Amino acid sequence: MADTDKKRNDHYLPAALIGGFGIRDIRESKTGLRYANVAVRRHSLPDELDIKRAENVAKNIGGYWVARPPKGLSANFIDDYWRQYESQLPGAIHRLGARTWTEQDWETVRMHVVAQAVRSPDFERVAIAYHAAKGDPITHRDQVQHERLLTLANTPALLALSRFAIVRTPEDGHRFVMNDKGYVTVADPYNDQKGVLFPLSGRVAVLCVPDIGEISDRTDAWLCTDLTLTPGAVEAWNLASWQHKESLLLIGHPDDKAWIASLDDSQLTFPMLGPYRNRGVEGAFEWAYEDQAADVLVAPGGSG
Repeated sequence: MADTDKKRNDHYLPAALIGGFGIRDIRESKTGLRYANVAVRRHSLPDELDIKRAENVAKNIGGYWVARPPKGLSANFIDDYWRQYESQLPGAIHRLGARTWTEQDWETVRMHVVAQAVRSPDFERVAIAYHAAKGDPITHRDQVQHERLLTLANTPALLALSRFAIVRTPEDGHRFVMNDKGYVTVADPYNDQKGVLFPLSGRVAVLCVPDIGEISDRTDAWLCTDLTLTPGAVEAWNLASWQHKESLLLIGHPDDKAWIASLDDSQLTFPMLGPYRNRGVEGAFEWAYEDQAADVLVAPGGSG
């Protein structure tokens, strides 16, 4: 077996993404985001909170290993997909937060969103349960990897029917946290609307509202609006991230460790006066159903 075909101990969340929620190392040789320290709270030990280097969090040995890969491909060919965008992701997130993003930056973030549909170790459980319910049980682990490939191929078309927003934390509010699924889904209890939040750093995320319909003249998902949350709405999203029981752990800024440790199973509610600054009273996902949501944001940094 060639070295390139060994089962790799890789992140199922990009290390540099994880580091964006923490504090960078001040040592000159360790300034990359993968060396940043983050607070980690595990569902298996909820009363304990650790400070860890980002490169040591959310790793999975052989999670995407294929025993019998197609001819001409390595046994890690699924894992190789992440390498198409991971090196560009930190810069794209930074420019999204700085409001200088380019079209290429959004395409990089969109690839990350697509990948998160399959990167979590929990995907295997879901795939096995899905096939068992159909009476077509999975009998070899390569079938799970085949399901990953199918999902990677099908997700972009589903996202193209969605509406996306850049979502920011206010300066006077908490930072975002992120569970190790890389996203959290919340349903509005008063209607059929739901949204999926993908935290990208402590201060910026993208919010997806699915099943809206195609955007005219767009074949891919695109950003439609830029929103700033109220402090209470940030807390609601962070609580939802912790309550996502299919996740294993929660990641956040070390300075927020006491607040992260206080997250519990309290009822999730968004502020009654609206979750967004300067928009008045509205639900968390109503913006996606407005006529202007069919428009798209122009990348302030150009085509990239």
